Amino acid sequence: MALALGGCGDDEPAWCASSGPPQVSCAGPHCVLGVVVDYKRLEPRGYRVFALDGDAINRAKAETIARDHVETVLGGEKDGVTDCERDEDFLHCIVQYPTADRWLLVLHGLTGEVVYVGFEEWAGSKNRGADAELPAGFLDGRTLGCAGPAPEPERKQLILTNTGPLAGPPPSSARDALGVARETDAVVQFVGDKTYSAMVINRSPAIGGIDPESTDWLVWLYLR
Repeated sequence: MALALGGCGDDEPAWCASSGPPQVSCAGPHCVLGVVVDYKRLEPRGYRVFALDGDAINRAKAETIARDHVETVLGGEKDGVTDCERDEDFLHCIVQYPTADRWLLVLHGLTGEVVYVGFEEWAGSKNRGADAELPAGFLDGRTLGCAGPAPEPERKQLILTNTGPLAGPPPSSARDALGVARETDAVVQFVGDKTYSAMVINRSPAIGGIDPESTDWLVWLYLR
């Protein structure tokens, strides 16, 4: 971890070079910041602020929202089997279909809003690496700048949704990804001196195992 961050000093990583002030203003009643961190390289790849409004949902409602989002909004298959798990202020949901393809969705539990959706398949997934397309609406964060670290979150959830075998030790952990995110200008400015919570979840496009080259950490921060 120390090598990955380098303290943003003499040996600071390339992503510490700033490309300008991050766009982290939020006027919504519920403010969430998502940061994509490369699983293998431990580098921030992108970020997005969500200004959310809505009503709190339970697990059953989340499963309905997730399935409807895939089948109606995205035009996916019908009759998916949905399973959601709640982790403090967020829910992560898997929608599985008979073809064995599936979708991973992250919902904000206090508003019912979908903040991430990603497709997973058994075979044919392309390695993404650091040049992969970011989730919709995310801004490039590869030269986001170091201003941290931001303070520790009040509470955090570190989730693994895909724990398939690797050829060697995992190159990074959810705790590492949160540490990288806390060093970025976006998180430092978004959090300020406010209390916040965090959830970190891994996302691999291939079901049945993790390819370090094609996996990201998704770090979610919610102001309390």
